[in-house]
Amino acid sequence: MEKRKKRAASSGLPRLVRQVNLQTVTREMRRLALFSKIDLARQLGISTTTMTKLFAQLEADGMIEKSPVEDKSFGRPKILYQLSPALQVAAIVVDVETTTIGFSGLQGDVLPGNRVVLPSGTDARALFARIATEFPALHHTLGAACRLVGVCIPGLIESRTGMSMLNPNLHWLEGTCPGKELEVLLGIPAFVMHEEMALSRAQLRAADETTDYIAMDFVSGVGMSVVSHGTHLSGASGFAGEIGHVIMQPEGRLCGCGNHGCLETIASDRVFQAETGLPMDEALQRLGGGEPNTVAAAQ
Repeated sequence: MEKRKKRAASSGLPRLVRQVNLQTVTREMRRLALFSKIDLARQLGISTTTMTKLFAQLEADGMIEKSPVEDKSFGRPKILYQLSPALQVAAIVVDVETTTIGFSGLQGDVLPGNRVVLPSGTDARALFARIATEFPALHHTLGAACRLVGVCIPGLIESRTGMSMLNPNLHWLEGTCPGKELEVLLGIPAFVMHEEMALSRAQLRAADETTDYIAMDFVSGVGMSVVSHGTHLSGASGFAGEIGHVIMQPEGRLCGCGNHGCLETIASDRVFQAETGLPMDEALQRLGGGEPNTVAAAQ
């Protein structure tokens, strides 16, 4: 029995190493327009043999392809590769008022014509049904293969199940598993991610090589995500970094979570807009022009 356990453990380790290497390599590929096996192997500290196997796997999967461009800067021309332009990934971003469906290439660039914006409404099933109609229509128009859908929502998401556990600004999403439900409706692998996690992971593609940082936004609510040594910190259940519902004013405004005076009741775009009583575009325009009442609302 003990020998079988050791064999199982030893067989799982190489698989884990390959997966880690593959994630590291693909992350770096997304940062570059063109790349070669030798340069990536040298840059990432991975052996040339291992890199050759990873390239073969990615090429067989249709993720990368040889570029028509050759590097002739030194000696024998170097074969360069690029992420396949024939593949796309999709994102579905559910926010308080609108839901956006967008497609991008593997480099992550979303063109204006590659998205559609829907009203979020107040019913999860109705929204999922609308997405199931609009998503294939846009996908068909773009005419590119799509292998993965990322679903971004606010609130607390249980990492093991993908369930929306607490969503103070979108209570009607609570108890649903948007990633799993949309995967069934769309017929494409999907996963759900907290909007702040998506924001912090996007920052990993920045050119400044920063691997330790905190990402925050103050839009519909207030969110925070922490990245340490290039790894997103999620906590035991995926709730790490939640800051919007830290109580700042115990006798303050009622928050969507049921408490009073949470951070997002005093510092968010929605609070600013409510205090100005203006559409957001107009409020921002007046703020930029130094209009006193709007400036006071922003302070």
